[in-house]
Amino acid sequence: MEFHDKKNNLIMVTNDGLNVIAYHNDIEIGRIEFDERDEGTILYYMNVEANYQRQGIARQMMNEAVNIHGNNFGKPSFSSSGGECHEYYTQEGAAFIHYCIKKGLLLDTEIQEYDS
Repeated sequence: MEFHDKKNNLIMVTNDGLNVIAYHNDIEIGRIEFDERDEGTILYYMNVEANYQRQGIARQMMNEAVNIHGNNFGKPSFSSSGGECHEYYTQEGAAFIHYCIKKGLLLDTEIQEYDS
């Protein structure tokens, strides 16, 4: 899929059946990786190069990821910190996932604890 980002760059978003990659002028500028586990597909890694952030690229990549995996794939907990890259979010990553949940693109899979 091709689209113009907010700076009018022509961006190409592709997938390999599992992962989603974004290119500008044939150079990779973003990636969302997934891992297949016994319990299902999980978000493993996501990144958009700093010069391309906040231009709508991650949103387009996540749209493509949802087309492949649905909107209910496994994600890290918002309360996790440290560990392997698939076990926590950066501050920007957490904000992006919250945005996707708020806009209805992703389901909120955060485990809720309730007082009894």
